[in-house]
Amino acid sequence: MELLRPLCREVVTNRRVVDEGRVVTAGGVSSALDLGLYLVEKFWGAEARAAIATQMEYRGYSPL
Repeated sequence: MELLRPLCREVVTNRRVVDEGRVVTAGGVSSALDLGLYLVEKFWGAEARAAIATQMEYRGYSPL
């Protein structure tokens, strides 16, 4: 995180997914799953996200 500080206006360390409108980022390797599910929910709804998470057998979804 310290390496990012000189390159970024703000480094967010307390969230797994950060949505800034046109840019959405995830905070690490396993957060990429949360990012994908977050985007599914954003564009297609919570029901689609829940269905995909169930198919993936991924119970740890948390955009926070």
